[in-house]
Amino acid sequence: MNATLQRGWVKMSKNPWLALLAGVGILTVVFSLRLLSDPDLGFHLNAGRWIIQHLAFPKTDIATYSVPDHPYIDLHWLFQVFIFTVYFLVGYQGLSILVCLLVCGLFYLLSRRMLDSGISYPILILLLLLSLLIMEPRFILRPELFTYLFLTLYLIILDACYARKRCAHCCFLPLIMLIWCNMEGLFMLGYAIIGAYLISMWIRDRKPDLRLLGWGVLSIVICFVNPYGFNGFLFPFELLTRFQANNIFHEHIKEFQPFFHLPDWTTKEYVFLSYFLISAFSIFITLRQRKPHELILWVVYGILALLAIRNIPLFVVVTLPITGIAVSEIVRRYGRNLTANVKKRTNLIFAYGILFIILGIIPRLITNEYYANNLSYNKTGIGLDRFQHPEGAVEFIESNQLDGRFINSLSYGGWLSWRLSCPIFIDARLEVIGESLYHEVEESWKGGLAGLIHKYQPDLVVYDYVRYFSWTPQLTALPGWHPVFLDGQSAIFAREGYAMEIHFPDTVKTFSQPDAFSGLSLDKKKTLLEQERISGLTQWIQGFYTRHSCTPPRDQNMASFFLQTGHIQLAEQYFLKTLQESCGTAVSCYYALAGIYLTTGNPQLASVCYRQILKFDPGNTTVTQSLSALVQERGGILFYATNCAANAEATKHFNRGNDRYTSGDISGAMTEYTEAIRLNPSYSKAYLNRGYIEATELKNFESAISDFDRAIILDSTFADAYLGRGSCRFTLQDINGAMDDWKKAASLGNPQAKELIVKHQR
Repeated sequence: MNATLQRGWVKMSKNPWLALLAGVGILTVVFSLRLLSDPDLGFHLNAGRWIIQHLAFPKTDIATYSVPDHPYIDLHWLFQVFIFTVYFLVGYQGLSILVCLLVCGLFYLLSRRMLDSGISYPILILLLLLSLLIMEPRFILRPELFTYLFLTLYLIILDACYARKRCAHCCFLPLIMLIWCNMEGLFMLGYAIIGAYLISMWIRDRKPDLRLLGWGVLSIVICFVNPYGFNGFLFPFELLTRFQANNIFHEHIKEFQPFFHLPDWTTKEYVFLSYFLISAFSIFITLRQRKPHELILWVVYGILALLAIRNIPLFVVVTLPITGIAVSEIVRRYGRNLTANVKKRTNLIFAYGILFIILGIIPRLITNEYYANNLSYNKTGIGLDRFQHPEGAVEFIESNQLDGRFINSLSYGGWLSWRLSCPIFIDARLEVIGESLYHEVEESWKGGLAGLIHKYQPDLVVYDYVRYFSWTPQLTALPGWHPVFLDGQSAIFAREGYAMEIHFPDTVKTFSQPDAFSGLSLDKKKTLLEQERISGLTQWIQGFYTRHSCTPPRDQNMASFFLQTGHIQLAEQYFLKTLQESCGTAVSCYYALAGIYLTTGNPQLASVCYRQILKFDPGNTTVTQSLSALVQERGGILFYATNCAANAEATKHFNRGNDRYTSGDISGAMTEYTEAIRLNPSYSKAYLNRGYIEATELKNFESAISDFDRAIILDSTFADAYLGRGSCRFTLQDINGAMDDWKKAASLGNPQAKELIVKHQR
């Protein structure tokens, strides 16, 4: 061992670039050692367990009660059995280490392929670093990790076949394909690669390579060796419909979105665009030297990458050596005239730059600040990320022996099927779920949850209330449904009569109610709101040594939940707690608190919130106008108005909703009002307008009543909301309820309500 290490040090001393390459290797390890957070992990483990327990392959859905008769072609069965076996032997920690080993193996193969292509170490190191930054979001335990490996192995074998004009190792192509087609549906990518090399060799040699053609045909035929035969072979081609623009899954799932349609760009998007442009430019400059298969692969995978962001790693894996060769040729072409000293200084600057980047990223990965800045839910570590999986909800269900039927949010389905013995409602296997059920869930986001509950008759609703925020006010307004569990990500509502020994007020006390923030005086609240936030530079420096905590987001999530359910005081306490823990940097809390203080008649604190927002965003004209409307100075005394918008960003969407409704775009108006509510759950006018559309245009009176209820909870003097709710109740034959609402609206000065009372009073 000592002799091996000594030889390694000798090599590094002779070639200092090896030390930088080792640094990239260490960065790869740190990047890939992550807590398991992918929502698909649960259903993969569940399927692997089922296959081993039954010694069979599923033909219909094995997880849900909603679509148990739907056909299930499980092309991931070998991957699922493999990871379940690893979990059975070494647990979640072993699965985290498995991801690290797979990623390191992939980057070793990529390095090997580029070195075999004659790419110099500086260019190799730069491209590996760029590829790490681009691909790291997909370092998750999914079958596609094996696709990256098999794709690279195919390219290595075919590169050797093309260079040596013989197919010495092509016999491995069908063997790799046999494993590939039983692990992941993207095995058809192997056909495209073989086809590209066949065309390229035909152009070069003026005749087809019959031996490679034979191995290619065998690679296709062997894909019929799967548990589903011909149907399994064709299934991946059916999945291509997901990428069609009119496909419902394409519209709602982020990883299917085109690259240039992404609303928010972070580091990885800018790095990918830089790599894409460098690659395109270098290939264009060296176009005459490029081989036909290189151009074919670059164009095909480039189009795929731009059409759907989940294909970006495939583009990088395939084009990395092509780009490296092209860049190397450009460097050699234009570097001939440089003196030795210039080359030496350039290499030195380049090496120190790469070293600076590596040393800058690693500590920020360890503290998780890198992921936080890039809006990623990933975290460095080994084992399970409990915050990203509904573990708290599962433990609550198990400890209280709640074995009734439940409706769950889509992302929770896989984990619930893995951890609970009862069937689930839905999970993320969209090809199994089908468009009909997905449409039903989509309607529930827009106010149709009551219909979903009526159809499936659940005892519980278990959901991610951060993403499914629209379910919370609907459940709150539904008669006979009560919240029984809440943590930083998950909520459970129970039907009246089921498990009613569990009471929500008691549940509130179990997750550390922030007593230190209850009963604060006006001055103490003002002091807390006016705290000086730490500077951006200080935050950046702290990111190198202070581990990023998920506590502020958890508290903020619960604050939003309480706001939606009408627990205004609890919401205020958790928003204040979030501000304290974030050192005043959680700007969204100021928006929410401004709405709370306006609703509860405290414009002085609302003005403080608006001033804090302007420190973050001085050019926010909407907030400036709101503050001007809120605060007026007369004779040196501040007078506070009470009619300004609760949230600047939400106001923009609210106004867009008004414009869309005026122009006849009902669906667009609903979307804008819903977004306004998401940004500011206390926006009573948005609830009113959305309820009005639901009642008058969509004839969805139950959902409309739910929105009117929320508007009334937020503003008990909102006459229009009482008017709207009364009209809905009248339509539903609740005459007494309608009269009560109209009388309340009339007492608040609404003339239309008085007319309705006179017209319909018995």
